[in-house]
Amino acid sequence: MQEQYLTTQIGILSEALKNLQASVNALSINEPLKFFGKQTIEQNIPDAANTVIQFNAEIDTHNSFNSSTNKYIIPEEGTYFISTCVGIRSGTAADDDPREWSVSINKNGTIISKGYLATPVDKAADDHDSTCITTLVNLNINDEIQITIFGGDGDADNVTEFAATNLSIIKF
Repeated sequence: MQEQYLTTQIGILSEALKNLQASVNALSINEPLKFFGKQTIEQNIPDAANTVIQFNAEIDTHNSFNSSTNKYIIPEEGTYFISTCVGIRSGTAADDDPREWSVSINKNGTIISKGYLATPVDKAADDHDSTCITTLVNLNINDEIQITIFGGDGDADNVTEFAATNLSIIKF
């Protein structure tokens, strides 16, 4: 009889352990979806051309960044915080051209947020300027996020500042 009692108790404990494990699994917090990319080398920015900014993935929890297209492919539907900063080093010789750029966060090829960067006439050569833009947006699976820059100063000697150019994407 004592053997039957122990067998019953083991069965009860086994079932309780299964229920406890199911509860723990339900409460498990998955790795938050996040991406951080930055430039590690300067990128030439042609004058008056829309140029895709190139990033190297530093953190990519869901392996969603395509380095050949420089697009982040959304792996999960939800609300995302997107932030990008782009630094520019413009001009190698003093000139009197104004320098103006627009930096855009694009979703599926359409601008969803834009920032501007401008320097006045007669600013010194080899100037360093930057702009940062952010947005909070609802995205669907397979939406594509890409950063572009457009503009210039009439010269072809503009480059991104790799230490000041980055992209962050976080899902809430």
